[in-house]
Amino acid sequence: YFFIPEGAANEFGIKGCAEIISETNVDFDEIYCEVGTGATLAGISLALKPNQKVKGVVVLKGAKGIEKEINELYKVATNQKMHKNWYLNHDYHFGGYAKYNRVLIEFMNDFYSKTKIKTDPIYSGKMFFALIDQLLKDKSLKSKKIIALHSGGLSGIPGFEKRYGIEIFN
Repeated sequence: YFFIPEGAANEFGIKGCAEIISETNVDFDEIYCEVGTGATLAGISLALKPNQKVKGVVVLKGAKGIEKEINELYKVATNQKMHKNWYLNHDYHFGGYAKYNRVLIEFMNDFYSKTKIKTDPIYSGKMFFALIDQLLKDKSLKSKKIIALHSGGLSGIPGFEKRYGIEIFN
């Protein structure tokens, strides 16, 4: 058996996350993903072509040391230094991990009404918000083919709703 901890933060998790790219049948310039432990980003980085980049949206407030942790995870998994094909954005944590933020919830509802794609307030909602915000701010992104990796998180919605006494998708 293979033990993969929560957040996939070990050698097996990182190598498993690298498989995401081999299952992607689209040539792309950038891929966006959520970052909690950084294992998904490390795995994606491992599998990218030289012209591709992974952009991680950090969901934790004050996680400035996560770059070092990601580099260490990568080195343990691959026995080599991490490629320089990744970037972390710390601007979309919305107050921190699993914190209620009205702007984010409104965005998630609007995004769902337009796309029928459900997101969660801990991971994917933040990543999609960041991607759309960056597309609106940086006109050079319009010429790029970008993938948004929705890696789940929906199972946490009932607990979040109960904690804050809300219903996200009415």
